[in-house]
Amino acid sequence: MTPVGGVVRFVLLGAAWGSSFLLMKLAVQGLSPGQVVLGRLVLGALALTLLQLVMRRPWPRQRKLWSHLAVTAGVGCVLPFLLFAWAAERIPSGLSSVLNSATPLATAAVTALALRQEKVTPRKTVGIVAGAAGILVVLSPWRFYAGDALDLWGQMACLAAVLCFGVVFSYTKKYVSPYAADHIGIPAVQMVAAS
Repeated sequence: MTPVGGVVRFVLLGAAWGSSFLLMKLAVQGLSPGQVVLGRLVLGALALTLLQLVMRRPWPRQRKLWSHLAVTAGVGCVLPFLLFAWAAERIPSGLSSVLNSATPLATAAVTALALRQEKVTPRKTVGIVAGAAGILVVLSPWRFYAGDALDLWGQMACLAAVLCFGVVFSYTKKYVSPYAADHIGIPAVQMVAAS
């Protein structure tokens, strides 16, 4: 892949990922957060199932893997999507997007502390602190005065969603990755289970 192709893919991925917060903000103006999440999950399940069928990819066969994927569907899809949709009723979509940028930090913290899968090195600690400082600078909470304060519960919902992502990424690494199942089959099963 050329450097330009890599940049184009990166920009398209960022636009697709970032626009989800704007689309949620628009959707909750006419739908409940639960309806937004259900629509998002069903569309994802349909698209991935169709892709599985068209590409004739193998579905995961292990029963234990399906139970792990059901956990990841609940913790990594249903709960955080619902929290972000609920938050979309209360805070600007840009703020939700910035709070979502804490996902790598939550993943690193959960992986290092709760599951003890990776050793916390001084270099990783510096990276986590630098990432948190960067998010803090972008959020600039000192800009908000009492009259301009944004809904704290909406922000807490976003951070809880981010924590869900951190937990599910670590859980996936420990319990799903060892199966080496099809890379399209895994999210297809997750979306179907979440729907």
